[in-house]
Amino acid sequence: MRLTLTLHDYLDKYMDIVSTGQTWCPICYESAFELNRGNDIRHLIGCYKELKLELNFRNQVSRYGEVKNISKALLKYIDDVVEDEMMVYHLKYSQQQDDDQI
Repeated sequence: MRLTLTLHDYLDKYMDIVSTGQTWCPICYESAFELNRGNDIRHLIGCYKELKLELNFRNQVSRYGEVKNISKALLKYIDDVVEDEMMVYHLKYSQQQDDDQI
């Protein structure tokens, strides 16, 4: 099983990677970044959502022996989880900015 981090850990890793001019994604490990922050973050979030789906499927297989269903509710759940984690990252980053200004 792959090591999974929180979204904010992957975003922090992204910042480290692009600061050195590298273009590989810390989730899919492909050379996918364009060094365009908007496109790169969209790619990273897309990979993170795929990872969350994969983990959900693995849990279903271990629990039921198969993937039971892929429903709109599951996809909404994944979107909600990512949205919540983005908010946590934003709050963490905002707090760091506030602390740096003091």
